[in-house]
Amino acid sequence: MALTLRRDAEPIGPPTDDYLIEGEAEPQRTAGGQIIQVLMILLILVLAVLSLGIFWMLGLLFNIL
Repeated sequence: MALTLRRDAEPIGPPTDDYLIEGEAEPQRTAGGQIIQVLMILLILVLAVLSLGIFWMLGLLFNIL
């Protein structure tokens, strides 16, 4: 069976674009956002020091260190 084109077929139009293209400008940082970012970094550092301290104490407790 052969495929044929209909004579009343509509031509193919340009594709519709559903994507939002944002500019390359960096978003504005607010003072509150910067404070939160600094607090998050400090929290990560505090957790790292506490974890190291816990492992150090366990090493001393079990006479590994």
